[in-house]
Amino acid sequence: MGFIDPYYVVFLRYRVISTLPQLWRLATAFILTGPKLGLLMDPYFLYTYGSQLETEANRFTQPGDFFIYLLFVCLVILVSAHLSSLSFTFSFLHP
Repeated sequence: MGFIDPYYVVFLRYRVISTLPQLWRLATAFILTGPKLGLLMDPYFLYTYGSQLETEANRFTQPGDFFIYLLFVCLVILVSAHLSSLSFTFSFLHP
């Protein structure tokens, strides 16, 4: 990105669960995209396709269903990243 050090944006579990928790890491890990226009285009496509999905899909009938769906997807991504880091650490420590 150039203007922000990526160390302060990435998800580090020990920084989120600490004496002074850095809770922004839970959300900012999802805005890391490719260089150049990725930072602008990803939120645009999320808004465009998300609004179409929310208004036209039969699955999202209640007002908060799409938001709960996005939270669930974010949670699945965080859990899978945590599990893959655990398996990598285990395989590194036990060859």
